[in-house]
Amino acid sequence: VQSEMRGSLHGRLRIGVIPTALPAVSRLTLPFCGSYPDVSIAARAMSSLEIQHGLDNFEIDLGITYLDNDPMPRMKSTPLYREYYCLVHAIADHPNPRADHPNPRATTISWRDAAALPLCLLTPDMQNRRIIDAAFAAAGCRPTPQVETNDLADIGLHVKTGKWAGIVPRHVLDILDLPANAQALDLVAPEVSHSVGLVVADREPQPPTTKAMLALVGTMGGGDIFARE
Repeated sequence: VQSEMRGSLHGRLRIGVIPTALPAVSRLTLPFCGSYPDVSIAARAMSSLEIQHGLDNFEIDLGITYLDNDPMPRMKSTPLYREYYCLVHAIADHPNPRADHPNPRATTISWRDAAALPLCLLTPDMQNRRIIDAAFAAAGCRPTPQVETNDLADIGLHVKTGKWAGIVPRHVLDILDLPANAQALDLVAPEVSHSVGLVVADREPQPPTTKAMLALVGTMGGGDIFARE
């Protein structure tokens, strides 16, 4: 498909993306636009329900969303990466850390211990928050976050104050405005991960731009565009 379309494909590719997957977009658009410079791309943050609605109603061409949590009907999917979760907080500058913050020498933290911290989390309407709540429930606890937001950047800003800890997918750390003394701890007991990938409506014919992106992803090998750090 790529060899047939290269240099001749025109149009616009509309992509709906869950907010936690926004860092994945440039991993796709960079090689795609290198092969198809006459195609413009419009990517915007959407909830998983909005992506489902947008695909059903021809408002977007592709979605990037969770594949194994609240699966979407009438869709075909291709995995891109697995999402892993960490707690991020600012380490205290003084030698005796606060009792309500993690050990600065730790590398992991349990979901149960994380539940006892002052938390800033995404809002309950976000699928990522529902995943986090399920992990807390599996650990036998139910935290009450002091701050909720629908913007990942806002979690970073709250962590920056030194008062709150946030829980985010590890691959988004690079796009958050975190302080130099930020610490990211892998969440364990249980260890949780979820598959994220491309979804398209299960119908034919697919637009040429959509077919081209699917073909590109098919050449990327193994559905892991992020390596776990």
